[in-house]
Amino acid sequence: MTKTIARGTTPAAPIKAREAFHNNGSSFRGEPRDDGYVVYSYSTIIARSTPEEGWTLTGHKYSATTSRHMSSLRQALNALGHAFTTSPDPLPQRY
Repeated sequence: MTKTIARGTTPAAPIKAREAFHNNGSSFRGEPRDDGYVVYSYSTIIARSTPEEGWTLTGHKYSATTSRHMSSLRQALNALGHAFTTSPDPLPQRY
């Protein structure tokens, strides 16, 4: 089951989330792609954004640190008014 929270796509949201999460180093980062944007926690893709689908975040449970990264990203997307869908499954690790 997926849950839609809001709508919109922008590469700025992961950057805002990263700025809000202090001392995260490179373990929490976003990467622009030809077809959108991917957000990593360590080497795990935890979110992606495409013009067609908007933001999709994983609902899969990971480590405490990755859970904090996911929470920071959700808060940033909500604060910026961007919609996202939560997938109950892990996101594909290749895009």
